[in-house]
Amino acid sequence: MAEKGLCGGYLLAAKWRSLIEDGYTFIDHHGWSAYNEAEDLLPHLRAYKRRYGCLPEVLEADRIYLNRRNRRILHLLKIKIGGHPLGRPSKNEADNRLIAKYIGERNEIEATFGTGKRVYKADDIRAKLPDTGAAWVGACFFVKNVMKFLRELYFALIRALEIHFLQSSFLNFRLILASTRYSAQF
Repeated sequence: MAEKGLCGGYLLAAKWRSLIEDGYTFIDHHGWSAYNEAEDLLPHLRAYKRRYGCLPEVLEADRIYLNRRNRRILHLLKIKIGGHPLGRPSKNEADNRLIAKYIGERNEIEATFGTGKRVYKADDIRAKLPDTGAAWVGACFFVKNVMKFLRELYFALIRALEIHFLQSSFLNFRLILASTRYSAQF
């Protein structure tokens, strides 16, 4: 994802590496230098291992990450590649369904970038210093994660109240039914 700013007449775009786990967004790196994102694979994997203690089973990434060098690295680390294979498209329908599944899962991070830009204004960063821009982007995604947490908490509370209400109303119904049966016998 990129944020844009003018510096000495040049248009700069910030780049950041991010990871989504269970709908929560983690920003692993934020920088202003122009470089090829394909070089970020190993730092991504290191950050993942530091966070979770193991490497991922499947890597679902942009096509730029899936060059030959990175595919070799993933093969050596026994990490499955969630994306299009190099070469001609497969005619095997099972392969095509799996690729479509990975692409659908990959859409989550693209949607997160879109939400971050549209809702949390991550595309309208007006900071003068690179550190301020990084803090601003971090704050945007922090708010996004807090909102996700609050939404999950809200639905969990509603579910708990529904279960409590259903249990108490069922008990009341049983008591009413038992009392009507008892009174009908006299």
